Amino acid sequence: MSVAHTRLDRYKLPRPHGQALAPAKRLVSLEVVRGRVSQPLRTVAEAVFLIGSGTDCDLVLGDDSFPESYAAITTTSGGVNLRHLGGGPAILVRGSAVSQFGGASIVSGDLVEMGSLAFRVRIVPAVAETVALRVYAGPAAA
Repeated sequence: MSVAHTRLDRYKLPRPHGQALAPAKRLVSLEVVRGRVSQPLRTVAEAVFLIGSGTDCDLVLGDDSFPESYAAITTTSGGVNLRHLGGGPAILVRGSAVSQFGGASIVSGDLVEMGSLAFRVRIVPAVAETVALRVYAGPAAA
């Protein structure tokens, strides 16, 4: 069983309907724009990226107001999603609250706020997708 499926089962994350979890085919990164962290730029390298105060999280928050398992970023064939796993401060995406145990689709440039922490989401297509876009962008100018 892959790490992604183990984490989904452990944190009871619903599998998106009709969208298989897969290793990230996009380069997804989080640029911390507010808050104290040891690394201001984090890469989301797994299909499930956990955020919380637990030591098994990919982004460990050193603030007692956050539960061990606070949020998860999932990368699917259909896009990138943020799930609020319950407890802790409110999560805002583009200024709108994400309900506890709810989720939101996130896109490049989104500002995500979690208590005293805020980060900007950056999503870049994989090299193969970029090359395919260039190859099939249309006929060359004469």
